[in-house]
Amino acid sequence: MAYVFHARNQRTGGDLALKIDDPDMATLNPPSPFTWLEREAAVLRHLRHGNIVRLHGDGYTKWVGLALEHLPVSYRYVCEDNSYVRFAKYLIDIASGLSHLHERGIVHRDVKPSNTCGREEGEEVIFRIIDFNLATNANPDYRPRADDNWGTPTYRPAREEMMRHGITPTVDTYSLGKTIATIVFEMQEGNSKKVERLLGQSDERILLALAKNGIPDGLYALAQDCLAPNPRKRPAAIEIVERSFELLDDLTLPAFR
Repeated sequence: MAYVFHARNQRTGGDLALKIDDPDMATLNPPSPFTWLEREAAVLRHLRHGNIVRLHGDGYTKWVGLALEHLPVSYRYVCEDNSYVRFAKYLIDIASGLSHLHERGIVHRDVKPSNTCGREEGEEVIFRIIDFNLATNANPDYRPRADDNWGTPTYRPAREEMMRHGITPTVDTYSLGKTIATIVFEMQEGNSKKVERLLGQSDERILLALAKNGIPDGLYALAQDCLAPNPRKRPAAIEIVERSFELLDDLTLPAFR
């Protein structure tokens, strides 16, 4: 949907991310090649949280694009060393950002590993949610049209769910469940094609594969609850934060270090 470049502020010398719309998106709704960026900037101007990407300066300008803080650390940092402690900290960060978003009545609609990036702050890597061009107000009465662009197919709930329940924070919760599965599979398998095949299965088979990977019980329970078929039974983001802290405490046991 957009191209992102590592750029430098000529006045300050600081790093930033410069986001420019893909011209091909001009054929989609909304039609203007700049409308996606304007929309994303408008959402971000109302969000101030340590786990949500920050606008750089004024953010959007028509002739330049969308300027954002530079976040050089990929989610794959979480996969290194098979560290579930690192994974729990990542979940705390992402769920905290989602909680802030949901408290303000906003649904991201495209939560996935590649829409999370981080940066070193002291001795820790802090992750933030990025890519808010599909973010919208929660609306349980919304019904998607056939031509709607509402998230990455692998990570979004079934269309039937959207037709029955509209756009609610449970959409993001489901996507976070798929994100958990993706990172576990990448930690264990390392083969992108095999990971893609695993994610293409039904949710029941994904959960079975997670169980076979021998992941911590608390992490499996989180994935299972986030992928619950009934969206009303999925945990709120703030509950995921609390359970991720509990998971982090459990992982201090030598067996999972």
